Amino acid sequence: MTILVNSISDTSLIVTQKASIPNMAGLVPNSVSPVLKTEIVLTLPGSYEGTVSVDEFIVELLDDNDPEFLKELYIMSADESAMTLTVKFPGAWSGDYRLRATSATVGRLDNTDLGLTVKSEVTRISPSAGSLYGGTLITIDGYNFSDNP
Repeated sequence: MTILVNSISDTSLIVTQKASIPNMAGLVPNSVSPVLKTEIVLTLPGSYEGTVSVDEFIVELLDDNDPEFLKELYIMSADESAMTLTVKFPGAWSGDYRLRATSATVGRLDNTDLGLTVKSEVTRISPSAGSLYGGTLITIDGYNFSDNP
């Protein structure tokens, strides 16, 4: 590869361009509450050749519908033996997002499989009727609620 800077050609440096981008293996969970802080575990591809450490990566939250939205997430830990990164999701507006991981040595990893749905939903309320004078225990079912009362 020839490097051209200010019209001066230099072939003494070697730059290697990889033929393909490593795909991220996935994330858990892939659906979170818009208002709760949640830990998300990203799994790196088995073919990843770099060091797995907190300082090696930047993880960003991207909005599928707003190309200008970008939020860097805090990387809590990195596990080289499990090939995982644990990040803290701080909450966001309901919608569909994507996580992007960038390695200092390898570059961007393919985020095709890193879709994240942000929403809570009530699926059922029971009973649907109760006493005028109160005292009826109501159960609200749904997902992405907190277990902390």
